[in-house]
Amino acid sequence: MASKSTEAAVTFTNAAGVCQQLAGCHCQQPGALHCQLSDSAELRAVTGRLPTLPDITLVDLVLRDLSTLPGGLFSDASLQALLLSGSRVQSLPADLLTGLETSLRALGLGENQLVDVPTAALTGLTSLERLDLSGNQLRQVKAGALPALGSLAELNLAENELSKLDVDAFTTLIALRTLWLEGNRLNVTQLSNGALRPLVSLERLSLDHNLLAGPLTFQLTSALPADLTTLSLADNNLTSISSGALTPLAALTSLDLSGNRIDVIDARAFAGLSRLRTLRLDGNHIVTLPAGGLSGLKALTELDLSRNSLQALTEDVLTPLPALRRLLLRNNDLIQLDGQLLRALPALKKVDIAENSLHCDCRLRELATYLSDSSAWLEDEDVRQITCATPTALENAPLVALASRPDSAQPCETLESTDPTDLQVALRSVDLSAGEQYQFCVTLRQLLSGVELPLPSAYECDTYVHQRLVDLKDIVSTEICQLETQWGYTQWRHAYHSS
Repeated sequence: MASKSTEAAVTFTNAAGVCQQLAGCHCQQPGALHCQLSDSAELRAVTGRLPTLPDITLVDLVLRDLSTLPGGLFSDASLQALLLSGSRVQSLPADLLTGLETSLRALGLGENQLVDVPTAALTGLTSLERLDLSGNQLRQVKAGALPALGSLAELNLAENELSKLDVDAFTTLIALRTLWLEGNRLNVTQLSNGALRPLVSLERLSLDHNLLAGPLTFQLTSALPADLTTLSLADNNLTSISSGALTPLAALTSLDLSGNRIDVIDARAFAGLSRLRTLRLDGNHIVTLPAGGLSGLKALTELDLSRNSLQALTEDVLTPLPALRRLLLRNNDLIQLDGQLLRALPALKKVDIAENSLHCDCRLRELATYLSDSSAWLEDEDVRQITCATPTALENAPLVALASRPDSAQPCETLESTDPTDLQVALRSVDLSAGEQYQFCVTLRQLLSGVELPLPSAYECDTYVHQRLVDLKDIVSTEICQLETQWGYTQWRHAYHSS
């Protein structure tokens, strides 16, 4: 008796022989028929042979130049997967899929020119689990356009021209778990109408590259399915994340906000996301993170902040992340980073801070020591790519070398000698401690030590590129001078003088 594997080989050989007889077709994989067809005659010739090929369960037809499709093509076939792509077809005949109602599990209609959801052709496909309508010309999903497809788990509507989803557009898709909507023209107002809310089983939603603009708010997220675990809003024009904006999505484990224009993240912006494991904020305009801005993310294992304009990270930003394993900070404007902040993250296995503006003075020795001590678990390539930007003598030098050669780091000078008579204090490098959001503070008690201050007067804080007037009375009472974070104050000479 022949074995099952032998029988399968014979069957495949027979099918391959038939494939060779069909123009434009090949059978390189068992059970799959792939064809590139140019006219209706070739199409009918191929589909007419399907009843004689019962072991073919997947048919992939690229329909070049066809603008119409005849009905009843698959009435005698038994297929599990059917792909029809590459045509100029704008609509489908109602009986196109007759005969596949109970067998078809995957249907690909991508890369055609459909202008409406082919409702009639889809009706009755009770076993359909995956439907691909991407790359067409759909502008709207109307109520009732998607028939009751009780088994449908994945729907791809990406790369269309969708600008409107009717409120009842998806009410029939009770089993849908994944929805792709990237590359359309959907805006915040449209999505806030609640059209997606009835998708009670939805777990994964992609809204990348749409017209989402302005702040990410509770209004939008509360209109999304509450049980989402994966949400991607990448490559839009979101500008900020409001406090409590994501609380309706407590089940999220992955959130992608990369490639937006976010420059403001409110405190408690991620409140309620205790299950979140991956957070992507790369490719935005973030300069600073507020104290406690990431609090509540106790399960977070990966944080990507690369390709922003970050100038500093403080202890109260990272310490609420006990499970963090991957911290990506590549291509920011970091001048300093305290190694103690990284030591406070016991689970950390990868840290990427390459392509920053690290100023290798004594304050980076702790970071260099951390990198050296952590070589057993940090990736070698990550450590080697972390180099000094300044001073000139250490440009492009590996930061980790400072751990073994501490004398190579630039000294941390605090004050130059100054003549009190001209009321000027100059410095080349000064320790900056975190102050109010978007600001650094330098204590004037340190800066103006030994200088008699005439009252009343005004003092001016300046650099080569920035000036800010500060009233002397306010300086004395608060003992701080506010400096804007967008300037690298540890790199330039500063002067504080009376005006």
